[in-house]
Amino acid sequence: ATLVSISLLVLCFGLLSRELSERKQAQEALWKREKWFSTTLASIGDAVIATDMDGAVTFMNSVAQSLTGWSQEAATGKSMDLVFDIVNKESRRPVENPVKKVFREGKVVGLADHTLLLSKSGREYDIEDSAAPILTDTGEGLGVVLVFRDITEQKRAEAERLRTQIFLDSLVENLPSMIFVKDARDLRFVRINRSFEEVLGYRREELLGKNDYDFFPKEQAEFFATKDREVLGSGDLLDISE
Repeated sequence: ATLVSISLLVLCFGLLSRELSERKQAQEALWKREKWFSTTLASIGDAVIATDMDGAVTFMNSVAQSLTGWSQEAATGKSMDLVFDIVNKESRRPVENPVKKVFREGKVVGLADHTLLLSKSGREYDIEDSAAPILTDTGEGLGVVLVFRDITEQKRAEAERLRTQIFLDSLVENLPSMIFVKDARDLRFVRINRSFEEVLGYRREELLGKNDYDFFPKEQAEFFATKDREVLGSGDLLDISE
């Protein structure tokens, strides 16, 4: 009986040791996966914030901390509305937090254009983002992940390009000289100014999409087309007496 009891104890100890070993291996594997996931999120160039099912912050990578002005420690457990403070750039009115939209709609959502992030540090950033639900393999919700980026410089460059374009358009339109642009493929007019309309005596709508053959005698139109091809072929400036 003693030998049987000892054998059972040894067997139970062996099973327990194997279970503990397997559990330890599973925990180590889980820790490695979590470590890899956290390292990956911390390394990407976009800002990342994750929440639980109550909308409270559970994770922020370094980019998100820099843009929001919140540290991971200070933000953990705080409402997303507090940490991710966004307003409409034009009206300065609060914008609905995308995390709430994800909870309500259950799908990936994005921010509307002209959205500003108000950093805790006092800075403001033009941003674009998307938010998506975090789901288990069985479809159970765990929270929401928000990915966003700073597009302040991009917006500033776009505004500068627009101002430059408006200035050039105004300049071309109001110069007293005839100015026109032709498509390189078929030499049709794609841009003309007011002086060109006045000299030819046609409205802009009647000129655009047409070529010289629609307005000049064939011999003169062929002369213009030949000179246009010369310019396109050589890439050099060419003075044409008309």
